[in-house]
Amino acid sequence: MEDLTCLGNLRHLKFLNLIGCGKLKYIFEKSALAGGSDPNGLFPRLRKLVMNYLRELQGWTNIGEGVGDNNHINSSFSMAPIPLPQLTFLWIEDCPNLISILLCPNLVELYINWFNKRLQIIKKLGNEKADASGSTTGSSNVISKLRLMQDDVLWLNSFPREVIQSLDELRMSSELESLKEAGDVFSSCSSSLRSLRIEKCRKLRSVISGGLEHLTALQDLTISECPNVNLLGEEEGMNTIGMPWPSFSHSLRNLTTTNDWMPKLTSLRILRFFCCSKRLKERCQQPTGEDWPHIQHIPSIQFHE
Repeated sequence: MEDLTCLGNLRHLKFLNLIGCGKLKYIFEKSALAGGSDPNGLFPRLRKLVMNYLRELQGWTNIGEGVGDNNHINSSFSMAPIPLPQLTFLWIEDCPNLISILLCPNLVELYINWFNKRLQIIKKLGNEKADASGSTTGSSNVISKLRLMQDDVLWLNSFPREVIQSLDELRMSSELESLKEAGDVFSSCSSSLRSLRIEKCRKLRSVISGGLEHLTALQDLTISECPNVNLLGEEEGMNTIGMPWPSFSHSLRNLTTTNDWMPKLTSLRILRFFCCSKRLKERCQQPTGEDWPHIQHIPSIQFHE
């Protein structure tokens, strides 16, 4: 089945999960227009939409959008936003050909992985015109609360700055070598981001400066499965930076010592180590451990296998 035109009659539908539909190319087929269906108003009450492992999905409808012959993007597609006025939850994963503009004025939670960078998700389109990067002009597109699971944090640069200024939770896994590359993103949400998970960033070496120091509201930081991460404050300029985070969690098997910049985390309340080395655990023991002076100000220090 290449389309789901039959769903056009479900105007009261609130939840839609599309998972593993290997032949699906469009949600709506153009021939159904003869029956009076409106491709832009298929799901006026849809609140939750999950699209997962739809590798052939190209767009919402095959009228003036999608991937044309020889995989060339249809240029007229960018002027056809698809309104989802009640949508609050959107999950898009492994949809490499999906390039629709989704207009989601009430979006709260966004989970997105393995997607086409031409995909656009916007909050408002009054008299504004959306360009190829997703930027708009005119009134604000602020997302009041957004949780984002993202495999390429630099994709956030395609949003206008005001769109992500209220981002409160970010989970990222990317090819970044340094968080300095994401400095503009972090500075945009510096006063709102409360939770950051950095996972499976195999190339990541630097996390201390060039990004995280902007996050003054951060309450929970987790670094996991990043084998090359360097936490040495001397190399990162930590002598001038104090980061007031309540918790700092990491899973770094090669880490054998904490560093003397740890006391600069003056608001740190919980320090968690996941699957750390035996040597590190010994160095952090109270009161004789060599690293105990670095972490003795932290009320709760936890080791997890």
